[in-house]
Amino acid sequence: MVMVPGALRCDRCVMKGRFVSMTVGCLVLAACGGTSRAPVAATTRPPVADSSAPSASHPSPSSAGPTVEDSPASSPEPSDTGAGDRSSTAPFDDLPATYRVSRVAGFTQYQGNPAWIPSERSRVANAVWEFDRDGTFAFTTSNVRTDLFPLHGTYRVEGTTLSFSAHGAAANAGGSAHAELIGTMDLSADPHVVRFRLITGSGYGAVVDDQRFASATAAAYGGTVAVTAG
Repeated sequence: MVMVPGALRCDRCVMKGRFVSMTVGCLVLAACGGTSRAPVAATTRPPVADSSAPSASHPSPSSAGPTVEDSPASSPEPSDTGAGDRSSTAPFDDLPATYRVSRVAGFTQYQGNPAWIPSERSRVANAVWEFDRDGTFAFTTSNVRTDLFPLHGTYRVEGTTLSFSAHGAAANAGGSAHAELIGTMDLSADPHVVRFRLITGSGYGAVVDDQRFASATAAAYGGTVAVTAG
């Protein structure tokens, strides 16, 4: 086989040209970021569920209905112990009410002239209490000063015990007088039982021939009595 020098050079030129073109292509690819790839079809990724968004298994507060704030359990109204204590004292609930002595169980003179005992015992036997709804009452009896009696005061009920106190005062040109009443009423007893003490005092003064005269008296007595309404 006879080799033609010109032809060999041409083949070398062709190969050299191909090498140059391949080299240039590689450089272009490298500049563009690497080897060429086939286009990838665009895909739609499903949205990621928001864990904070309401779902069927975890509804939002608005979808679950109105929210009710926690509140302490309602407790029953406290019972009216006063009313319970008065359940056995129906007559006293019918106010206003007047009570009079039906029987004298005891009498005591604490201070005073023994000669006054008969009149003092009579006052105990004729004692009268008038109770009003507003917690006030009046007390009177027989053979007393009308400018001093009836006495006016207040009462208070605790359980089955009614406590009362009253006072009065009077004055005139000749002197002054005062009276005080204290006691209790047992509402559980039938009839009710009253224990009380009445304290009275008076003072008198006068001037005769430029001389001043004065005198004072005091008495304290009381008793235990059964009372009935009416």
